[in-house]
Amino acid sequence: MTALRSRAGLPFVNALRRLGLQLTLLIALLSAMPFAAAVEITEIEWTRTAVGQLPAADARWTRLPMPLRWTADELSELSGVALRARFRVDSAPTDTWALLLTQASTGGVVLINGKRIGTIRMSDGSTTVSWRRPHMLTIEPGV
Repeated sequence: MTALRSRAGLPFVNALRRLGLQLTLLIALLSAMPFAAAVEITEIEWTRTAVGQLPAADARWTRLPMPLRWTADELSELSGVALRARFRVDSAPTDTWALLLTQASTGGVVLINGKRIGTIRMSDGSTTVSWRRPHMLTIEPGV
């Protein structure tokens, strides 16, 4: 009976060993790969816009700390908001890099240095969006 129990658990033990080996290889590969440091944005500026439009050249911007949390009254008129953040990198990336938006629940257009890098679908006359996931947009070198 004891021999049967140990053999019944063998596939499970072997699967754990394979998983351990795979994790060890993954950790070894990841530790050998060069990763760029993340740049955390700690404050943003925002201004109101017309829905889907860029802000006016003379727009008045308000600075706010991150994370930003605001609510709108259900009966308030629909308006757009432009957000901007400033950050520096030590040198211009030579590889593709990325922008991670942990929340962009209503979508929007994303620009880096005035160049559009992506659009996250926004609500329109036929569709309402309420994204509950992060979004990652790639940024080509030189932007």
